[in-house]
Amino acid sequence: MVITDRHIALNGSKNFRDFGAYPTRDGRRVKRGRLFRSDRLSDLSAEDLKKLEPFAIRTVFDLRGFRERTEAPTRWHATSTTRNVHLPLISSTSGNAVSSALRDTHTNNDTSAVRQAMVDLYCDMVKQADSLNCLQQIFQSLARQDELPVLVHCSGGKDRTGITCALILWTLGVTRDLILEDYLLSKTLYSDRIDASQTIPQALNHQKNEDWGTAAIKVVYGVEATFLNGALDYLMQIYGTAEQFAERALKLDSDCLSSIRHNLLEHG
Repeated sequence: MVITDRHIALNGSKNFRDFGAYPTRDGRRVKRGRLFRSDRLSDLSAEDLKKLEPFAIRTVFDLRGFRERTEAPTRWHATSTTRNVHLPLISSTSGNAVSSALRDTHTNNDTSAVRQAMVDLYCDMVKQADSLNCLQQIFQSLARQDELPVLVHCSGGKDRTGITCALILWTLGVTRDLILEDYLLSKTLYSDRIDASQTIPQALNHQKNEDWGTAAIKVVYGVEATFLNGALDYLMQIYGTAEQFAERALKLDSDCLSSIRHNLLEHG
């Protein structure tokens, strides 16, 4: 499927798209029009909001931190049929580790530490208790028909949103290759279309970047398969299957998983 089949072109968002329609291992397919992902919604125009109305999105999950939300408030207002849910997926500790690696890179011009910090950041999002609690709430919502369709977003729609959407697709039975394909669309739609040197890193509480090297900032704003693969490798090593991760880490029972699949899958 080409990018234009998924991407929803908007004036105030670069990375808004449907991440359904992928085939699953058992011959079914993820439903279209049920799962959406995006970068921040603070720049949506009135025209954009009108264009999105037919999708009838009922739940908007904002994975950004408090400061990000304050400095760039969403334009997608809660209504009687739509609710906004704030679930900050990255802890301050994880963000500080990336920030520290960025500062070190400015002095030694070595981006390897930043890449490793990004891999660690992705792993933290599937390890830390607060992050798992956020993910649990998202998955519980997917099991409730009256809370669909859902939109998951952060600032760039690539890291926090990327790992969340990857976990959803994994749980639905989408292959790893297709999960990575969906993740890497953010490179084309977002990372390749921004000037990282003029932008404040979204995952780091909007800290100033004067002391960070340009090469390192590009890594943080980049979309690299290594980042997601690090987390997926960890999950396979610890849990082995999506079902075990959902049951042991997210505390979801088999009925919840069955409801998620019933709501989001169709026969291909």
